[in-house]
Amino acid sequence: MIKNTYIMTNKKIMHELSKDSEFFESEAHRIFIIIGTKIDINNYAETTIKEIGNELDISDETVIKGIEILENKGLLIKDNYGFKLNSNVIYRRTVEEDDEISESQKDINYYNKIYDRLIKEIDEKKEIIENLSKRYNLPKEVIYSIIENNLNKE
Repeated sequence: MIKNTYIMTNKKIMHELSKDSEFFESEAHRIFIIIGTKIDINNYAETTIKEIGNELDISDETVIKGIEILENKGLLIKDNYGFKLNSNVIYRRTVEEDDEISESQKDINYYNKIYDRLIKEIDEKKEIIENLSKRYNLPKEVIYSIIENNLNKE
C-alpha cells in the first residue's frame, strides 16, 4: 500500500457517469471503485477477477461483465496482470505532489491579489481620466495618448 496518497477524479466525467444507468444498474460501479482503491501511482491495479469477485462477493462472470462495461466506456484497460484505470478519469496523487501544488497555488494567489489591486487602481484612474476629460473638454483617447507618450519617455 502506498502511504500518503489519495485518489483524484475528473469532476465532469464523474458527473456523466452519475447519469449512466448501465454503469449503476450493473456491478460496474462497485468494480470501478474497488479497482480504484488498489491503483498504484501509475494507475495500475495488480489484481485478478477472482480477487475482485471475492472482495465484492459477486461471481467471476459478474466481474467479467462489469469489466467489459468499464472497458467499453474507456475507464480501464485489462491485461494478464491486472487493470490500468484511465488517468483522465481517476488517478492517485501523493501528498508530496500536493505540497508542490500548494506552493504553486500560493504564487497564483499572490498574483491574483496583485491583479485585483491593479484592476481596482485602474478603475480609480479611469475615474480620474473621466474627470480630466470633462474638466478640459478633451476626449478620453487624447488623455490616454498623453499618458502613453509620457510613459514611453521614461
